[in-house]
Amino acid sequence: MFQMIYLWQMNTEKTLVDKDYQLLKVGDKCVWTFVEISEIPMPKTPFGMMKVKGSIDDYEFSNVHLMPLGNGYVGLPVKAAIRKKIKKEAPDTVHITLYEDTTPLIIPEDLLLCMKDEADILKKFEGYSQGQKKAFIDWINSARTEQTKIDRIARTRDADIFPSEQILKDALGKTVYSVLKSFIATITSDEYGATIEWRYYNDGKAWLGKIVYKKKTILWLSVWDGFFKTSFYFTEKHLEAISELNISDTIKGDFYNAKLVGKLMSMIININTDEQLDDLLKIVRFKKSLK
Repeated sequence: MFQMIYLWQMNTEKTLVDKDYQLLKVGDKCVWTFVEISEIPMPKTPFGMMKVKGSIDDYEFSNVHLMPLGNGYVGLPVKAAIRKKIKKEAPDTVHITLYEDTTPLIIPEDLLLCMKDEADILKKFEGYSQGQKKAFIDWINSARTEQTKIDRIARTRDADIFPSEQILKDALGKTVYSVLKSFIATITSDEYGATIEWRYYNDGKAWLGKIVYKKKTILWLSVWDGFFKTSFYFTEKHLEAISELNISDTIKGDFYNAKLVGKLMSMIININTDEQLDDLLKIVRFKKSLK
């Protein structure tokens, strides 16, 4: 069992709201469900976002961001998984209690010490969203032995291991590798016209696949143990259009809750099944269409 350490101190909780609200939706096919919170002033933060925790009916949550709705108010995204738990959909009424979320993130001490030896790795890790940090820690902790954990940490920053077909197969497994192969074949086809270039980046100490269409970067791709990660970047002006995309609520929710990278919002999607490619390709087409 790892000794755990706190990254931040928890502040005193103060109730932001505690009342009933109506579930709302946007999009012809209910592509995004949310609650408008008019009682909370627009936060003076990038994109007007505030991280909160609390409950919707009897479902408790944390690490969720309120987001500006474009009408002077903020909204609380309500994912499909939550709606399924509380058995409600728009326009049902829900009871919401919110607090500002200052819950500390906890990471294994040995992982933190390892990253401190590489300043660029630590900086990259600190730039992840809370969800991305948790996914990375869970991946490390899922190893069966200490040596495997060490190997997994090291493999994410080894400049000497080019992501060849065999390396990709070993990392992903046969099934997920076939998903990656299908995705790359599709985006590099005549229909999509994109190209992919693998390069080792010293700033992040990792191999990344850069997918480009006519000199425009569409997304970044990285390979992990059992899945591949796709990363898109958008600006504030794209928020409304993204809310109208016919993609899963989970992708939208994670996007709206992601930490800013400078003035950009990151859309990170971990892929390990063929079923996910439909949404992924919709986002690729959307990114290609942007001027």
